[in-house]
Amino acid sequence: MLSGSVWKLILLQKKMSPIKTELPKGQVMVTHVSLDPNTEDWKSHLSCLSIDEQKKVLQFHYEGDKLRFAKCRSVLRKIIGMWLNKPYSSLMFKFGKHGKPHLDHHTDIHFNISHTQGHAVLAFARDHEIGIDIENTQRDTDIDNVAQKVFTKKEQELLFQMDGENRKNLFFRLWTAKESFLKATGRGLTLNPQEIEAILPKYPTSNGTFLCNNLKGSELFFSIELTCQKPYTATLCAPSYLLSSPPLITNKI
Repeated sequence: MLSGSVWKLILLQKKMSPIKTELPKGQVMVTHVSLDPNTEDWKSHLSCLSIDEQKKVLQFHYEGDKLRFAKCRSVLRKIIGMWLNKPYSSLMFKFGKHGKPHLDHHTDIHFNISHTQGHAVLAFARDHEIGIDIENTQRDTDIDNVAQKVFTKKEQELLFQMDGENRKNLFFRLWTAKESFLKATGRGLTLNPQEIEAILPKYPTSNGTFLCNNLKGSELFFSIELTCQKPYTATLCAPSYLLSSPPLITNKI
């Protein structure tokens, strides 16, 4: 397996790739999506959505929320529709026991979406669940209060040793790691975040791991911190075999 430092170097030096015409096996594909309601109209994405999704868009009050939902679902449908050679709006999605969406009739394709102010990421893989989380580190967050509610004692000790910008950066690294793990397992918040130990690497460019006594096989999941433009922090979580190759980062949409 490549070390995280090698991955990071590859991702920094290699230009983003065009979206592949088929989802590669044994590799995770990540697509970045810009979300700016000041320059983009959410209505331009409606034609790709199902009738139910179009109705859901209209339920959102703010333009930014309408764009987030409409564009993310539109990009999701366009990519999968291309792979399956099917009309975008014909794709059917169902929700798992804990609310995670999945593609109906094509159980080999797995995806996960995360969004924050101004940006979203979509991750895709074959044959296994994955999780991804992105956060805008400039958003107003009561770091100490949140940490006491969702971080383990060991994570809190690491965090409270830091000050200022270092504390904020570590908080979002831990937060995105734990969120990506919760999403990869499909369990979401049915798992207590304080029962999940996100073991960050000694060096920012290596891989992270997890320990969760209430979930068998948790040690098989790895995390990788994705290269993002400031002020974003993003983490991808997947089984180790899917991270034997660096994630395929596609052109920003």
